[in-house]
Amino acid sequence: MPGLAAPPAPVTARKPKSKTRQLQWEKTGSALKDTIWEQIDTATWEATLDFAQIEEEFRLDAGKAGSAPGGDVRRPSAAGTLLNLMDTKKARNMQIVLGGLRLTPVELRSALLRMDEDVWSESLVHELLKYLPSAAETEEIVRYYRNAENAASASAATPERIVFELSKVHGLAERLATIEVKASIGTWFAEASSQLDALLRGLCALQESARLPAFMGLVLVLGNFLNAGTFKAGARGFTVESLNKLREARSADMKSNLLAYALRVLRAHRPDVLALGEELLACVDAQRVSLEYWMDVAEDKRRLIARLHGLLRAHVHGQHQALNGGSIDRYAGVVEPFLQAAEEELRAVDQQLQACADAFSRALRYFADGGSLRTPKDLLGVFADFCADFDRFRGDLLAASHAQPVLGVLDEAATRTLLDSVIDAARTV
Repeated sequence: MPGLAAPPAPVTARKPKSKTRQLQWEKTGSALKDTIWEQIDTATWEATLDFAQIEEEFRLDAGKAGSAPGGDVRRPSAAGTLLNLMDTKKARNMQIVLGGLRLTPVELRSALLRMDEDVWSESLVHELLKYLPSAAETEEIVRYYRNAENAASASAATPERIVFELSKVHGLAERLATIEVKASIGTWFAEASSQLDALLRGLCALQESARLPAFMGLVLVLGNFLNAGTFKAGARGFTVESLNKLREARSADMKSNLLAYALRVLRAHRPDVLALGEELLACVDAQRVSLEYWMDVAEDKRRLIARLHGLLRAHVHGQHQALNGGSIDRYAGVVEPFLQAAEEELRAVDQQLQACADAFSRALRYFADGGSLRTPKDLLGVFADFCADFDRFRGDLLAASHAQPVLGVLDEAATRTLLDSVIDAARTV
């Protein structure tokens, strides 16, 4: 009809004369503008490939259609009375963590108010945060020690009594978390930056590879030829997961597969593309990085910093004197510059996270993926697996070519002479 664009021509009209093994790929959609498939030159491969040889290599003999295998227990208190105030395991672990300090509960609270990192070290806080009692347990402990009969013994450094004293510190959990984060956040930022940089390099490598379109074009022509006459034929592109189906398309003698065959074609006609695995090496490291994990952790840091800002504002407005009973509190002087530096670092991580998310979106569009790959780890994992197979079969191919028969280049007389010398040497031994 006038005004309608002609349908795209099939990638190849060639068909095998007999049944062949198929490539069980998944075709992409038809919207291929600005994708890798626009760059692919199938005409050159059409003119290069020996289709009769491909048919012979992957013919499907009758009868050979199958694939080759290729409630808590309470403890007595130090005073000998049974206190049902705190989870036994938490109490025992708190005793282990704090026992070496040899400070009274009041001294521990004072050191925390001073933000004394010689007492409240990052490692101690990290462990203690695991064993703090629940809100209900803390309320029960406070109620117990506010009783006049029990208050007299509140100076002894039992876990329950330490909890009672520390409960007087406003924003206790945030204060402890501040110490831990302040000591460890530099390492966290460095690790996040390094991991996200590796992820970005891996995602960019997929779109920057000059060899990948050539290889994908070869696979496209091979797959359409083997799949001719089926609903899987006529593909103008295929999903990247289909790359890992190449090794499953076995040769007629079951001794090889389509990936190994493609590598033999590359060695003969495009040896430069045999370096594809090296070009995509960044994908192997990047596939270990989870963008979602770092986004979640960054959000946790953001929420923590927001809570610390709230506690800091209370100090700045003079509320800390009332909240902490007038004790000397150096929280604001320590935390204010820390938060400024932490927010700057977090902004840098957020920029990296956004860059990775954008690169992933571009990669999906580049490969015309229809949504089966949900995360960068999914996409890069496909290519990491593919690169492992590609390099393994390439190694086999190169090893076989280097080990090609030495005896084959000798004439019959020279071969016999060589064998006689080996036999004589063996007899001598």
